[in-house]
Amino acid sequence: MLLYPDYMTEDYGADIYVDWARTATPEKAVTVVKCKAAHAQKQDDGIVNADDFRMIAVWQGRSVLALDATSDT
Repeated sequence: MLLYPDYMTEDYGADIYVDWARTATPEKAVTVVKCKAAHAQKQDDGIVNADDFRMIAVWQGRSVLALDATSDT
C-alpha cells in the first residue's frame, strides 16, 4: 500500500495505491509496486518518479478483502 505524492492529489494523505508483487523480500516488493504505481500514472510531462510514492504497509502472503469504502456497514 502506497501513499500518492502530494503533487498528484488534492486530498493528500487519503489517496492510496494498492497492488501486489511476488518477490524474494518485502523491500523488493515495495520497489516493484512503486514502479507499477508510477507507470500507471499519466502526467502532462509523462514523468512520475517512483520514489515519490511512500510506503504505508506491506502484507506478506495472501490477503482477502473483507470490507472497503463501498461496503454497506
